[in-house]
Amino acid sequence: MLRTGLFRLYCAAVLAFLLLPIAAIVPLSFSSGSFLTYPLPGWSLRWYDEVFTGGKWLAALANSLRVGVAATALSVLLGTLAALGLARVLRLEPPDSHADHPAPPPAQQPDPPPTPPPPPKPTTPNP
Repeated sequence: MLRTGLFRLYCAAVLAFLLLPIAAIVPLSFSSGSFLTYPLPGWSLRWYDEVFTGGKWLAALANSLRVGVAATALSVLLGTLAALGLARVLRLEPPDSHADHPAPPPAQQPDPPPTPPPPPKPTTPNP
């Protein structure tokens, strides 16, 4: 129970670390001022108009998208090859559905009963 709680807390901290900077920057993109400062002087779509109507910004956006697509394709290719190589080297098997409950040991054959000693030889009297 404690381990699950710590894992969830860790995941929440990582998510906050990734999303809080975005949450701080997005409102600045709607600022009407010439400088991006808090508190916002007013709300405007000025910066979006600047990006989508200015030629240099569209060229930079297209360049960023090309680099991003190429980096994604290369990382997927290399990651897939690395995973296949590791699986082959380590000979990973698919997880067993009964991993929590190990299989009982194989049944052993009972030992055969001991052989009884031979019956005593009859003795004959001497004349």
